[in-house]
Amino acid sequence: MKSFKRNAVIVTVLIFVCVAVYLNWSYTQAEVSAGAKSGKSVTADEENAAQDTDTAEEDEAEAGGLYFVPDGTAEAESSGSAASEYFDQVRLSREQARDSAKSTLQTITETDGADKAAVDEAMATMVSIAKRTEEEARLESLVIAKGFKDCVAYMTDDGVTVTVPSDEQGLSESAVARIKDIVLSETAYSADQLKIIEIRQ
Repeated sequence: MKSFKRNAVIVTVLIFVCVAVYLNWSYTQAEVSAGAKSGKSVTADEENAAQDTDTAEEDEAEAGGLYFVPDGTAEAESSGSAASEYFDQVRLSREQARDSAKSTLQTITETDGADKAAVDEAMATMVSIAKRTEEEARLESLVIAKGFKDCVAYMTDDGVTVTVPSDEQGLSESAVARIKDIVLSETAYSADQLKIIEIRQ
């Protein structure tokens, strides 16, 4: 009975670790984005006008299965310096979250009397985290090589988010197409699993 309870606790910890990594990433991305936004207020009329201007581009992107965010909550209209800080902070947060997860998983694998199945699952999760981190770094390098100043990619089982800087006019259709082409050709994700977020400089 004690062995069963211990194993149940270990499996529960594994689940919480995976959820914590994702939530930490999502929270930090939203928090840093909010901090990077300018203090300029936008009236309802101005906001509606901006939305009308972007409708055609959004419709085209969504028709292709691409989730494109020209004016979403994660966008930051900021100076180049603020945008650079955003990418640095997101990378740091992602690294810290995964280091914490790996540390917890390592503890599980080194626990005396731990069930072999639980240890194997912890090891598999650690390998998955390492593999995903490597894939994200490769994807970021490929996007930057296509002319973008910076890039942060975040992969989950459900999809991939690619965040890149853009100018005041936002990403062009060709820029979106370049990112989409890289993701679809270099990963197993489909177009409807891709979300592009732009950080305005």
